[in-house]
Amino acid sequence: NNNNNNNNNSQNQFDYILKIDDDSYLVVDNFIHHIIHLPKQRVYWGMFLHEIPVTKQITNKWYNPEYLSLNSKYPAYAAGGAYMVSLDLVQWVCNSSIPLKIWQNGPEDAQLGTWFSPLDIKRIEIQPNAWWPNCEQSFCKCNNDQILYFHSLNPQQLELCFYHHLKNNDICKCAQEIIEQNRLYLKNWLSSENDIINKLKRKKAHKPTKLFFVIVTIVGFVILFWGCICIAALFEVWTE
Repeated sequence: NNNNNNNNNSQNQFDYILKIDDDSYLVVDNFIHHIIHLPKQRVYWGMFLHEIPVTKQITNKWYNPEYLSLNSKYPAYAAGGAYMVSLDLVQWVCNSSIPLKIWQNGPEDAQLGTWFSPLDIKRIEIQPNAWWPNCEQSFCKCNNDQILYFHSLNPQQLELCFYHHLKNNDICKCAQEIIEQNRLYLKNWLSSENDIINKLKRKKAHKPTKLFFVIVTIVGFVILFWGCICIAALFEVWTE
């Protein structure tokens, strides 16, 4: 029994569980400073999305006909890039039969929000400038103490954040460089798109029109008609 109690205590020596994607970069020191004064129970934390429609496209990987038959929009839920729940809610998910009765398919972040929707819990929504790329347009006011996490980064950008955060203690520098990378990518993408459009326009400009084919057809028939008449006349003269 003592061993079981010790095991249970060791398993429960935490207040929250944070789920974070592998393309997210957590600014750990800012995050710890942010959550240290939060309540320890009934906490559902993250960047909440509201009034998100349930996809109706059968080919979409998040297509969920079971839930779509009940509602056209999801209840508010914390975006999957990074969200956190307190221990008691983790235990509720493990022990309650409600999650199994609602659904077991669809996007996991919306799924969790749907499970929690009827509960009386503390939904703690982080500020819009606390995560990137939501705050991308306001980086002229970037604050190294406010950014909590980055999301949708490629491996090179994750490495860049690690370098600027730990080596230079300047996470905003990382944000600025990523923005510049995205601008260059968008510029190159638009340039390539414009090149394709211009090539199609030039090809279309050199492409014969329907009128051209009509004229050529008429001229061909006229030449064939008069050619036949000339051949008939020559044949008639020759036979005489």
